[in-house]
Amino acid sequence: MKNTFRRKHLTLEQELQEEITRLIDKKGKASKTRSCSVLKVKSDQQFNLDGGRYFVEISKSELIDNSGYGYHFSCLTLEQLCEIVDSFL
Repeated sequence: MKNTFRRKHLTLEQELQEEITRLIDKKGKASKTRSCSVLKVKSDQQFNLDGGRYFVEISKSELIDNSGYGYHFSCLTLEQLCEIVDSFL
């Protein structure tokens, strides 16, 4: 069995992670809830979670919601994560 599309998917996830790190190093702002630099998610891309929570920041290792809780990048679809990263380019 070939894993052509699986490899492409994994490669894109890795590229996104590297781009997030590069963007935070270049354009990062201080987090409101963490002691790290983050990208502030634009209001039209603050995707909703349960209980009135939504993503407001991206650190190098996780997504952060409006209550300060952290989430793995996989909580967003690959398309949503790409949309957020593209908005900083």
